Amino acid sequence: LYAKGVPIELAATTGDGVLYVLTSRSDVNQLSDLKGKTIYDIARGSTPEFMLDYVLEHNGIDPSHDVAIDFTYSHIELAQQMASGRVDLGVLPEPFATMALGKNPKLRVAVDLQKEWGRLHGTGKPYPTSALVVRSALAKSDPALVRQLLDAEKGSIQWVNAHPAAAGDLANQFLGLPAAVVAAAIPRLNLRFVSAGEAYP
Repeated sequence: LYAKGVPIELAATTGDGVLYVLTSRSDVNQLSDLKGKTIYDIARGSTPEFMLDYVLEHNGIDPSHDVAIDFTYSHIELAQQMASGRVDLGVLPEPFATMALGKNPKLRVAVDLQKEWGRLHGTGKPYPTSALVVRSALAKSDPALVRQLLDAEKGSIQWVNAHPAAAGDLANQFLGLPAAVVAAAIPRLNLRFVSAGEAYP
């Protein structure tokens, strides 16, 4: 939106990465084990593809030659395929990773792409994937209101992280998602409020 000229400003980042490599294979325990394998990924041309490619490349694995990356399924379809055991190696975001893990006891998280990003950059910090933006005109005309909204967002994130079961119930009530799955996924959702001033490098 910003690149297209929409007059918005970053107010805060609200969540870090949520991508995980799941597998039921006994021969995949770290990134180097992905070489020579078929990895199912989602959303070609967006964050899941870019992150997987980036992490592979920076670990000496050529995404176009050393692995086969298959984009056949959507995130929901891939979660179903992995839950049923028809796919044994794939990249899923939360809460779909937790959905698959809960239905297939053979599945486990082999690689946390957020941790790999932090390790590669030497910061230990993951990458932000969600942001709160504000129209520039509102930021200038009513900064007190914007601050009130930001404080509410920060408090909401803190509450969800501290009360996953209750947050799961709300997700079920308002979004139709299984409460237990959401509650279990919250630790890997990496919800974190970082103001714009702190978010900029």
